[in-house]
Amino acid sequence: MDRPDFLKRISQHIKNTTTPKVKTMLDQFLDQCTYVSGVYDQDSGFQALEKELQRVEKETKTSDRLFYMALPPSVFIPVANGLKKNCYTVKGINRLI
Repeated sequence: MDRPDFLKRISQHIKNTTTPKVKTMLDQFLDQCTYVSGVYDQDSGFQALEKELQRVEKETKTSDRLFYMALPPSVFIPVANGLKKNCYTVKGINRLI
């Protein structure tokens, strides 16, 4: 999925975006959203995520990471292991939800 498709997908159900103030806030929110594609059982996807996290942290000057895992229970453990192996920061706090 490319960036325009991703942004369309995440914003299509947001209501009441017709006022200039809300439109500005939505644009600011969408500007912070990113998408990294990968599979649950291969390090390459997690390594791509790590690169994106490092890019974001460099821009925002933050290093705490919160991973919200809205996943099927059958892949929770493999994904948690992949995150720990490839994406945990040593500069801040890591949390899985």
